[in-house]
Amino acid sequence: MKIYINGRFLTQRPTGVQFYAQEFCKEIESVIDFEILVPKKQEIVNQSLNHKIKKVGNLKGYLWEQISLPNFIKKEPNSILINLCNLAPISLNNQIITIHDLAFIENRKWFSMPFQKVYNFIIPRIVKNSLAIITVSETIKKEIITHFKINETKVNVVYNKVSADLIKAIPCKPNINITSNDFYLMVGSNNPRKNFAFVEEIFFTQLKHKKIVLVGADHSSFNTENSINNDNIVRLKNASVNEIAWLYKNTIALINPSFYEGFGIPNIEAMYFKTPILCSNIPVFKEVCSNYASYFELGNESDFITHLNAISLENNANTNLDFFQNQNRVDQIKKILNL
Repeated sequence: MKIYINGRFLTQRPTGVQFYAQEFCKEIESVIDFEILVPKKQEIVNQSLNHKIKKVGNLKGYLWEQISLPNFIKKEPNSILINLCNLAPISLNNQIITIHDLAFIENRKWFSMPFQKVYNFIIPRIVKNSLAIITVSETIKKEIITHFKINETKVNVVYNKVSADLIKAIPCKPNINITSNDFYLMVGSNNPRKNFAFVEEIFFTQLKHKKIVLVGADHSSFNTENSINNDNIVRLKNASVNEIAWLYKNTIALINPSFYEGFGIPNIEAMYFKTPILCSNIPVFKEVCSNYASYFELGNESDFITHLNAISLENNANTNLDFFQNQNRVDQIKKILNL
């Protein structure tokens, strides 16, 4: 059987979904033979998998994914397509899809109108037609089964992991006005779902004596929130992996206040660096972090401040970090592919 991977993610500015695809490919390439299909006429943003690339089709973006990509696959006998970033061709049956979360259903206000329309049209169709579905947590697996009314055997959980680049990073302080252990950290795109505004408002009105660093840029798929400008709120839109490693190692705690997530990669990155975590009490965070993190009630300012003040650099619990760094995803995907 010939295995192909939908490589449209290599043409996109990376967020958590694209990083998942990249790490997935790097992990399985030594054991499973595959090619990554990308558009001929679109720039490759991520060059790390160039040795696996095959360029096909003259279209770009959604049109390439829905027309050029399936046209190529249909001409390849005994082939299967693996899609790692939510979307996939609606005209193919011989494919595996990956759904990271159902945020587009949870709250449409979090996303741009074009994004909503595309996801609400494509996702139900590929869920029905695909051979198997991969998702990133048991929490989202349950949501998929319930919402689309499909058999649970069709949905397979393959967790996120800490990226190899972050593990190998050499910590380097970013050029911003902070010192070690005098700041809190939030990591993620400027997206209402992340609920950063809740934390920013608290630091602006009640915690002016404390400093917080926000790492992440705006993204065209998401509706963005107005940001508060204040001396104790430091923004870093573009940070290198070495700078992010320094921030994790030197922050008082990671704060993750999201309303909704499929997994929450910053949480396991913080866990790798043994950084304390304060996060919202949503089910997926409790699945991933268990007793490592401290949890506050969503929307409750006083509860948030109480938990924040209780955090120290010594109070983080032990956790099985190997589960996130070295889980054997190769065996999982081989089982899904019946190899």
